[in-house]
Amino acid sequence: MHTLIDEIIILALCVALLAGTLPSSLGVVALLSAIIFICICWLAPHKVQVFTLIISCLCPLVFSQFAPLLALIAYVSLHEHSWTLRLLWVASLITATIMGFTSLQALIPTWLLCGVSTLLAIRDIRSNSELAGLKFAYDDIRERYLSQQNNAHTPSKPQLDCFSDLTKRELAVVRLVAQGKDNHEIAAELFLSEGTIRNHISSILAKQNLTNRTQLAVAYYQGLSEQSDNF
Repeated sequence: MHTLIDEIIILALCVALLAGTLPSSLGVVALLSAIIFICICWLAPHKVQVFTLIISCLCPLVFSQFAPLLALIAYVSLHEHSWTLRLLWVASLITATIMGFTSLQALIPTWLLCGVSTLLAIRDIRSNSELAGLKFAYDDIRERYLSQQNNAHTPSKPQLDCFSDLTKRELAVVRLVAQGKDNHEIAAELFLSEGTIRNHISSILAKQNLTNRTQLAVAYYQGLSEQSDNF
């Protein structure tokens, strides 16, 4: 939610700057382009987002009047994991400055806006990192607590030979995956975050040399079948 609010604030500042330098018709085009850009970044698949970011960084070099929108592009780009995408807007801004594609009157406010966008993005990224750390710590404590409760109050279930290298928590995840439950449902049942469930499933697949959840479910039921045959 904070990210969307920041984007709206930056968009408002960009529009205010464009309103003073562009004719009304071009100002409307810039506003609509920025709104479409935000919608794509929120709703489209990641590959489409990356393609949109690259095109958006090139647009100010072709349509120099829209250079102030680099502030909005900068904010979105800085949330990407790839450093190439994070810094692509910087190359566009420096190129526009050196080549003189944009007037000095528009460049100075654009640089200032990009600075504000960078600070807002850094604040948002730090906040998300702290939140992720808290979730990880909570999940770790929760797993330790559930493990102690299981050891204290419930007899251990017979371990499947094919999953002997898994922890009790991982085996619980396997059982729920085999039941056809998605990550959200598994997280709700085990009182963990979806991120932790994804990490567990990735670890399980790696340990079992499997590639997807279907293979994991098949392996689980095959293990049950072999265990029942042995008894």
